[in-house]
Amino acid sequence: MKKLLIADGTPGLSEALVQALSRDFEISACNQGHEVSRALLDFRPDVLVLDLMLPGTDSIAILHTLQGLGIRPGIVATTCYVSDYVLAALERLGVSYVMLKPCDTGVLAARILEISQGAQPQNRQEQVRREANILMLRLGLRRNLAGFRYLQEAIVLYDQNPAQSVTKELYPAVGALCGGSGAQAERDIRTCIQDAYNKRQDYLWRLYFPTGYDGRVRKITNVHFIARITECVREILDKE
Repeated sequence: MKKLLIADGTPGLSEALVQALSRDFEISACNQGHEVSRALLDFRPDVLVLDLMLPGTDSIAILHTLQGLGIRPGIVATTCYVSDYVLAALERLGVSYVMLKPCDTGVLAARILEISQGAQPQNRQEQVRREANILMLRLGLRRNLAGFRYLQEAIVLYDQNPAQSVTKELYPAVGALCGGSGAQAERDIRTCIQDAYNKRQDYLWRLYFPTGYDGRVRKITNVHFIARITECVREILDKE
């Protein structure tokens, strides 16, 4: 049986993963940074879940140490924040997936299984969805709002065909994918964007959207937001 080491300080996460994956893995867990290096040496996992903000350690240093020890587990990194620089560094250090907290336990378990089975890299839709998720969370969009999922799927579809009519084609397609209507998709997307816009940090939004004469970001429409985030996602993926 393959081995899974969970080095994450999130309350309840280890327990949830044990419940989901105990039939597939021999599992060990630790929630303090000083325990990780010893656990890696003693347990020698096939898959490692590593909290980048784990108390008492430098998780990037742990990844460097892994290479020196000759231990080569598949790695899922969890974090509350990620930048393009950190993503590039993690990729160089052999991290297969980066998941933003709060993690969906089901998705995390699926990623762990994929790694353990030697899954192929993500397809284009998965890559677009992943990068869109990171950008939207960075801008303060709340994933517990219905519009967040609608936006994810809208960006995936818009990436495939940016010439399509947003009102007549994109919204109905997104609504059908998510079990709603086109009108509901449009309304919930607007609500999700407006919620984040009202609480925005202007210095961050200025990185992605135009400003007025006063230096503040202008109000963003659904179409503008979808098009701009899709453009940013494409730029990121073109560099990979």
